[in-house]
Amino acid sequence: MEELIRSKNQVADQLREEGEKIVNEASTQIIALKSEVFCSQQDLDSLLSEKCLLDTENERLGPDARQIQFQMENEIHNLASKIEEQQKILKEKEDTIKAVRHHLLDSSNHRPLDSPKYRPLESP
Repeated sequence: MEELIRSKNQVADQLREEGEKIVNEASTQIIALKSEVFCSQQDLDSLLSEKCLLDTENERLGPDARQIQFQMENEIHNLASKIEEQQKILKEKEDTIKAVRHHLLDSSNHRPLDSPKYRPLESP
């Protein structure tokens, strides 16, 4: 009977030791997880503060940025219009030069330069 009691006490001691070991490991894991949660909460708080600052800055700069974008779009439109206008003027001048050149070539083919019309005026 004593042996049975000793045997049961040994089993109980082993179970208690295993239980304590499991509890200690769980406690260590809980402490590590609590530390990780605390660090994550600090990171979250820091990020939320930064977001708040950035939102405030964005609200402050938002109208300015939209105004600058609007001005840039207007400037691009104005420059495109000027380029288009200059291209039209250039085309007109090229057409005029071609017409004058064509007219000169036709004139030289039909009217010789020794014609009285092209002779220099003589002084009396």
